[in-house]
Amino acid sequence: MIVCSPEALASRWVLEEYNRALILMNIADCPRRVIPVLLRDAQLPGFLAARQWVDFRNEKEYEHSLRQLVWGISGEWPQAPSTPNLADLHEIMLTARST
Repeated sequence: MIVCSPEALASRWVLEEYNRALILMNIADCPRRVIPVLLRDAQLPGFLAARQWVDFRNEKEYEHSLRQLVWGISGEWPQAPSTPNLADLHEIMLTARST
């Protein structure tokens, strides 16, 4: 997951992470998925614009966007509408990483 906000995309550190993601995605024996998460008025750079991204710009759609993100990480659409806390999201990410 790469957070795409105007501030993040202006950050040198995020640029390093973005470049590292590009390298990892091009290594055949190391497949990786990158899920761009769009905040505020960020313009998605390069290859991220052509990817499936999750839009968190509309507060009224937060629940749906969160469910999309969980689905993108875990491969499973959450059945019951709920807002997971940070510990829940951390567990989902760890489970997805180990599979």
